[in-house]
Amino acid sequence: AAAQFVLAEHAGLTTASGPTADANRSGRSGLAWMAAAVLLTAALFGAGVRRFWPADPPAPGMVRFTFGTPGGALFSNTTRQGVAISPDGTQIVYAAGGRLYRRAVDELESHAITTGMDLPGTPIFAPDGQSVAFYSQSERTLKRIAASGGTPTSIGGTRSDSPFGMNWGEGGIVFAVGRGGIFRVSPNGGEPEQIVRVEAGEIVWGPQLLPGGGSVLFTLLSDTVGEAVVNWDAAKIVVQSLTSGKRTVVINGGSDARYLSSGHLIYSVSGTVFAVGFDPASQATIGDAVPVLAGVRRSPAASGATQYSVSDTGALVYVPGPVNASSSLRNLVLVDRNGVAQPLKLAPAEYVHPRVSPDARRLAVGIVSSQQADVWVYDLDGASAIRRLTLQGSSQHPVWSADSQRVAFQSDREGDLGIFWQRADGSGAPERLTTAPKGAAHVPESWAPDGQHLLFSEVNAGSHVLLSLSVSDKSTAPFGNVRSRQPINAVFSPDGRWVAYTTVPVGAGTLSPDGGVFVQPFPATGARFQVPKTNIDYHPAWARDGKELFYTPGGSWPLVAVGIQTQPQVTFTSPVNLPDASRWSMLSAEARGYDTLPGGRFLGMTRPGEADSVAVEPGLHVVVNWMEELKRLVPAR
Repeated sequence: AAAQFVLAEHAGLTTASGPTADANRSGRSGLAWMAAAVLLTAALFGAGVRRFWPADPPAPGMVRFTFGTPGGALFSNTTRQGVAISPDGTQIVYAAGGRLYRRAVDELESHAITTGMDLPGTPIFAPDGQSVAFYSQSERTLKRIAASGGTPTSIGGTRSDSPFGMNWGEGGIVFAVGRGGIFRVSPNGGEPEQIVRVEAGEIVWGPQLLPGGGSVLFTLLSDTVGEAVVNWDAAKIVVQSLTSGKRTVVINGGSDARYLSSGHLIYSVSGTVFAVGFDPASQATIGDAVPVLAGVRRSPAASGATQYSVSDTGALVYVPGPVNASSSLRNLVLVDRNGVAQPLKLAPAEYVHPRVSPDARRLAVGIVSSQQADVWVYDLDGASAIRRLTLQGSSQHPVWSADSQRVAFQSDREGDLGIFWQRADGSGAPERLTTAPKGAAHVPESWAPDGQHLLFSEVNAGSHVLLSLSVSDKSTAPFGNVRSRQPINAVFSPDGRWVAYTTVPVGAGTLSPDGGVFVQPFPATGARFQVPKTNIDYHPAWARDGKELFYTPGGSWPLVAVGIQTQPQVTFTSPVNLPDASRWSMLSAEARGYDTLPGGRFLGMTRPGEADSVAVEPGLHVVVNWMEELKRLVPAR
């Protein structure tokens, strides 16, 4: 600049003539050289300063560290979000061993901030990071506690056993109720306000109010083939206006999405997190989605949760898990009483509801996806390939007839979700057994050994009622006044005189003492007997000799065996845990994932790689300044 100024002035000196012009040129010339000297000095000094002190320092690098979790947490089997990081990235809260723990990123240890009374889950930070909200399983309500700990205060009920994801923003706390829609509640308490309604067959997960508070981001799953089929990888990421109700599909295929302050939308597909630029004003993505984090722990199939959290400042915390592991793929295995497992000669698939025929020669099992559900039959001797039994509509919940010749199943082939049965060899046409009322579904449970009665559930608006079908005249009647908000999973004893089932009374919590596994005589007399309670307790099955009952205490617990005697009165032995190989990792809302065989053996399902990592607690991984890497991989603007 100084050189250009000098040249300009020098050029001006030669354009005029005369004494006055000469004097003016002389004055301007001195000023020009003085200005040039000042500007040149400043330029040289600035260059030197930039050499030793750059004007634009490089972005800080990422820092990674891992810490273990006290309390015996098993993130691999939790069905809800278990970890959260504060908006400023300085604090981490996680659920472990029935408590909430807090750890600052500059501390070496975690500190419990709740007692074991609340059984907390789904922790979320307040926008200022000073408070934490969570769901209390014991009281079935939302609570709030100082991030440093103390006495929690009640916020209010969620109208659900456990929220399907929560978020705390400037507009309050929003939470999903699965098939019940999305609600907003003040962190100071009050009656929740419904802000998103859902249609029949829709499930919502993980709501977040977008900047401005006029729209909400969430995951939407269309459950088109029955409530046992849940594939969150086939869900949609949508934005809905809170004023007009208009929905915009942002991503097809993924779940558990979050909008970040960097202008990115991140979401999960199996164990991989993807990112894409996103404009909340236009509700449009920018560019292509890119995988940015692989190997994040995904919750079981019934849940849309992925165990990760990102702060506004760009810090990341997550629980590691299998890379690209599909939570719906399973292996079928035979297991003995010593825990020795033998895989069947079948490839992993989306198996559900395995049932062994009374003669123990064949297996009927459902294979499902987000688009289709069918019943398949397999000879347990492995001499032939597995074969598809149902060829029309979506069919599931197979149950064998007493003579091992037919399979009953639920199907939508004629519009309703009624029950049909068909010969197991595929010959002949399916025959209708029940017709489900509009809005309801019939789920076959168990055939009586005499072949004359079929127990089935009628499911309507989340309520399950146990009914009995008389084969001779196709008449139905309620059985034993059994009602539950969870699947009943009723099963006849081998002699046909008793029925074991699960019930959780409508309005009661999962851990309610009135819920669990019960036994009633058949036909019902009004008497009922509770099997010794160990935890949640569900999915009962009889030993083939009728001398034991098996059930699942919880999603990650080993199977429990209880001896039973019905004469001269009903008595039970103390529960005994079976070996670890008998872990099925099935949730109470899912179909029973095992069945019994003669000789004390079981047929069960495991997820690929699960046998090697069932009880492994990998700890929490933290990445400071992760957002800088995200911006590099996926330019948002």
